[in-house]
Amino acid sequence: MNNYRSAMEYYEICLKAKEIKQGKGHKTVGTILFNMGKNFFSQFEYDVALNCLERALAIRKKELPSNHSDCASTFYALGKCYVATDKTDKAILCHREAHRIWKGNEQISDAGAACFDLAGLYEEQQQNSLAASSYAECLELLSSNSKLIPQLHYRLGTLYNTLDNSTGAILHYSRYLELLNPDGNGDETYLVT
Repeated sequence: MNNYRSAMEYYEICLKAKEIKQGKGHKTVGTILFNMGKNFFSQFEYDVALNCLERALAIRKKELPSNHSDCASTFYALGKCYVATDKTDKAILCHREAHRIWKGNEQISDAGAACFDLAGLYEEQQQNSLAASSYAECLELLSSNSKLIPQLHYRLGTLYNTLDNSTGAILHYSRYLELLNPDGNGDETYLVT
């Protein structure tokens, strides 16, 4: 906890100095606010984190190209904060924008993470078709050795089952079991809920 307090004191000093020296709208101020927001988020201080991240995004949107990865990172962090504060509609918008930017920049693993979170939000809202298409896109984006691949197949199996698509459900549940049991020794007691 002392490290956190020390870091936040340091950020506050840096923020004030940069605002005086370079102006409140300088991109360095945006970076400091972004880092402060992530720190506040990690300490469950969501309202303060949202304030910092929203200010960081406003600066970054002014100072950087709209497809800059720092903008995507800020949208993604904001999305996480909105999830934590039960603002799902805003979270979806932020994750969509982060996904769009990262995918356009060919930052595939980041795009996959945003897509995965977006699919989970759709699933929470029972928008099962959107969730399934987002999880399917994640499968396309992520490398075959990603630790998320078995979970993606499981989620897709569950969604296709909900959507009365038994062929899709069986396909993805089977792939899930294959990934959990690559030796094929018949011990398929790994199903999770």
